[in-house]
Amino acid sequence: MLTAEPRGLSSDYEVRDDDGRRVGDVCLSTWLARGRIRIGDVSYRVRRDGGFFGSISLSGPGGLSARAVPLRAFSRAFLIRSGERSFV
Repeated sequence: MLTAEPRGLSSDYEVRDDDGRRVGDVCLSTWLARGRIRIGDVSYRVRRDGGFFGSISLSGPGGLSARAVPLRAFSRAFLIRSGERSFV
């Protein structure tokens, strides 16, 4: 399993494997609801679609990889869809 550890006081994280090795980064913009996730040599773009309560999309080299849709306004819960799979 991979874990994301905060890097300082920013919105950036280091992704580490079970052995504690750094295998990627998560870099997010606090103000613009966008960012980048890198795991190994593969980078993904993160962006909010629509307004403040819009869905969040994750796009990689092959196009759209996943979409997270808020379950309700002001909630931290999301319905995440990736292909035919869904997660809450």
